[in-house]
Amino acid sequence: MNRLRVLLIDPPYNRLMGLEAPSIYPLGLSYISAVLNKAGHEAVYVNLDYDDSHAYSNPFSREKNIGYYKKYKKECDGRSAHAVWSELRELFSIWTPDIVGISATTLKMKSVQVVAKAAKAYSKSVKVILGGHHSQIYAGEILDKCKDVDYIVKGEGEETMVELVRFLSGSGTGESLKDINGIAFRNDTGSVEETGPRALISDLDSLPFADPAKYYRDGRLIDMPLASIMGTRGCPYDCNYCATNNIWLRKVRRRSVENVIAEIRHRMKNDNIYEFNFLDDCFTMNKKWTEEFCDSILSEALPINWSCISDINSIDEDLFKLIVRSGCNKINLGIESGSDRILRLCNKGLDMEKAKKIFGYARKHRISTTAYFMMGFPTEGPEDIKKTEALIRELNPNWVYMNVLIPLPGTKFFDRAVSDGLIAPERAWSGDIYKHLQANYTGKIDDEEFNGLVDEAYALCYKLDKRVTNIFKRIPFRAYLKQPQKVLSDTKKFAEWVRR
Repeated sequence: MNRLRVLLIDPPYNRLMGLEAPSIYPLGLSYISAVLNKAGHEAVYVNLDYDDSHAYSNPFSREKNIGYYKKYKKECDGRSAHAVWSELRELFSIWTPDIVGISATTLKMKSVQVVAKAAKAYSKSVKVILGGHHSQIYAGEILDKCKDVDYIVKGEGEETMVELVRFLSGSGTGESLKDINGIAFRNDTGSVEETGPRALISDLDSLPFADPAKYYRDGRLIDMPLASIMGTRGCPYDCNYCATNNIWLRKVRRRSVENVIAEIRHRMKNDNIYEFNFLDDCFTMNKKWTEEFCDSILSEALPINWSCISDINSIDEDLFKLIVRSGCNKINLGIESGSDRILRLCNKGLDMEKAKKIFGYARKHRISTTAYFMMGFPTEGPEDIKKTEALIRELNPNWVYMNVLIPLPGTKFFDRAVSDGLIAPERAWSGDIYKHLQANYTGKIDDEEFNGLVDEAYALCYKLDKRVTNIFKRIPFRAYLKQPQKVLSDTKKFAEWVRR
């Protein structure tokens, strides 16, 4: 087999805005790296968004958020002298890739194109592959209009990437591109062709453990701790604002508890990690599986803490007791709105009264809660937003995120915004969709009033988040015991965050 060098890149976004990217990074490229290395190639995943010298992002300023996105777009205009682009060119020279794979989400699509162009400037022979929900939706248009991109992987990427890289290495026997399900490409005449859909992986235990990402500084690739983990893939719900089902197809698949516990032990032993963040869309969806997982942690006396995303419908007080005993110290819950009408519009299926009980259970059993809300939904009025603010006060979470709706391609709300004339779809393939990320898509509230409501909601969330008791609950004590050097740097960043 011809062994190829594959450079997998998560393009910059927060870093271009002068903000620190979350240390909890996506796992898609981590798994792609792992399966390619297992197949005998030489793959590395580089997170270009990582720079821990920047301040924490403070999302509770509408004007600053508008400015951040404007800065991001400017740094992707082809004339930017941002340090990350110099690092990228150095990285190509040092790593000398045969293939460059890029994660292509909607908000990062502008920087995706800069990375692809830089890859081809390094060497015309380098093959550039995109993957992710945005490139899947706009595969034909991207390949037609962006000649720096050679292939697009559609859907779940591990098996497809292994087959595509094998083909590109010349090791395939009797294969043609048309034999590889889940890709789009330009044929010999320059026309775009798309193959049939790739079936989802039925046995997630067959995948190797995810590879940690690296970041590039001063001529070196440096490991980033991998504290993220996934026990399941997929979400059974069909919320009108969420694009995740373009990849997962509303099918939930689970790794075995034994496989997940083995990965945790591996991370503890090899990476000195004792704080884990589960990125599953809904970790507690299957109560029996969750109970078995918690029982395994307890029976093995694993000295870990962990957090997860859950939903109101899949958790009760008994499960709260068990996850707390097994080391869960934070649970993240998507509530979205305090208006029953808006929840129905979102196809959310949330019981407001049960949500109130769940947050009460969390306080009773002393587990930290993060609640996610949005505003700016189609037809949303001031009265709906006031209901959301009232619910935030009543739930009293330890941390609350408020986001203005961003209609993502592949969602019903995006289609509605297009039909309402609020989004022009002509250049959506390029990521050139949004003037900024605080826009008003309600169709009901005028912009001036909407801006005032956003400022009011942000002020409420910021007031709750900076309470001393809530700050204390967010301190990762176990992580600081293992990495005491982070205490000082995190304290300085936190002080900047408090000053907004």
